[in-house]
Amino acid sequence: MGNLKNGKNQKFRTIFLRYICVIFVMIVVLALFMVIMFNRAFNSGVLLPANYVEKQIEEATPAIRESEKITPEMIPDLCEYAIFTKDGKYISGSLDEKEGQDALEMASNNVYSRGYSYRIVESKNQLCVFKYTIKMGFSSPELRSIFPNIEVIWIVATLSLFALIIAIISIRFEKLLDKKLLSVLEVTEKIQNQDLEFSVESTGVYEIDEVLDSIDKMKDALRESLQEQWNMEQERKDQILALAHDIKTPVTVIKGNAELLSIPDLPRESHDEFVNYILESTLQTEKYLKQLIEVSKMQEISSINLAEVDVEKFVDAVYENIKGIAVKKQIDVIQVRKNAIEQGDQTLSERLPSESSVDGSLVNENYIAERSRDKFFIDRDLISRAIVNIAGNAVAHTPENGKIEFKVELLVDYIRITISDTGNGFTKDDLRNATKQFYMGDASRISNEHHGMGLYITDMILAKHGGKLIIGNSDKYGGAEVIVEIPTFPIV
Repeated sequence: MGNLKNGKNQKFRTIFLRYICVIFVMIVVLALFMVIMFNRAFNSGVLLPANYVEKQIEEATPAIRESEKITPEMIPDLCEYAIFTKDGKYISGSLDEKEGQDALEMASNNVYSRGYSYRIVESKNQLCVFKYTIKMGFSSPELRSIFPNIEVIWIVATLSLFALIIAIISIRFEKLLDKKLLSVLEVTEKIQNQDLEFSVESTGVYEIDEVLDSIDKMKDALRESLQEQWNMEQERKDQILALAHDIKTPVTVIKGNAELLSIPDLPRESHDEFVNYILESTLQTEKYLKQLIEVSKMQEISSINLAEVDVEKFVDAVYENIKGIAVKKQIDVIQVRKNAIEQGDQTLSERLPSESSVDGSLVNENYIAERSRDKFFIDRDLISRAIVNIAGNAVAHTPENGKIEFKVELLVDYIRITISDTGNGFTKDDLRNATKQFYMGDASRISNEHHGMGLYITDMILAKHGGKLIIGNSDKYGGAEVIVEIPTFPIV
């Protein structure tokens, strides 16, 4: 965990005030910029001041007063006008007679109406009424026609820039907060997903780091209290899946042999053999059901229970079990036994360095020196399940009247069991992934009845014994070939 509490952490208040100061400085800079631009526009003649028309009228007044007749050339730009006689008779102008009379009345009463100002200038024989506005504008007629109310545009533009600055600074502040708070969200999501293997790093914000520090302490306490429970739960789930898969094999044997018992005029010898298969599979099913009930009740499944097992008796029992599985499809199960000790075959202990381990467990070398060659230490039930899983898969994918070879090789410190069949073999994907949990593989080889658990269970059982599972295809039979190597020495 990083150092969450250090002198470099800032409080939210400090960060917020810093952003407020940035906004204030940016607004002041923008205001100065707008003032400078305004002055440059006036000085360069791009903009006309609001009293521009009034000044033009003031400049034209002396000439109008000295004239006998008022002409259009005397009238300033940017204003409307109407010329009358001294007695108020309309003569001409940019205003029509009615508009001119209204303007004359407004000017006489000194009235400011609807944004317009009015003024009367008399000559020797006539008088002129001017109608004009007091507002800024562009000196260019084209721009003046496009932007008639420059003051409004200028105010809107200024306010828009102010709002844009505030929005940009606010978005940056929001992103900063989001980035800092993201650490809290990530941590809480990981805890929600039961992922407690992570470290908490400082965000640089005092208040957020206080929260993260509390969460980190809670995470450590939670991990310590739940780790053992999670491990037990995961093992329980794996065992339930394994037992649910394994129970299918004896049920299949019972069903198959029960169907064979219905054959008319069945010989007594065959009848007794089928009944024996049914009874053995019933006992096996009962055992699996008891284990499944125990696992379902959240009882802890212990580790492997090693016991000294007679090799010959164990192999005979497994062979008979395989025959019972294969009988329904009339598959010929060929048993081959080989004692490779006298033939100088490399042993598992020769492949391992002195004081080495198998699957992390130490080899008991004293046992290797003293043990009897016809005995070995295994968990009988687990190893039997592993081999039957392989055989069940072979039977499922071997055609009727096909062949399965059950080959047993006894070596110095391990037993090699090879099961080959005349089925369609493993695909390249199967060879890479067959031992993965729930892998279903190619429909031509992987049966839906196995739910992708058979070889996964076998590999898991062999790993607990320090054994090895080798998957390939048989050159001799053209189908699948699965090799199991089981150490005969105990693991301590």
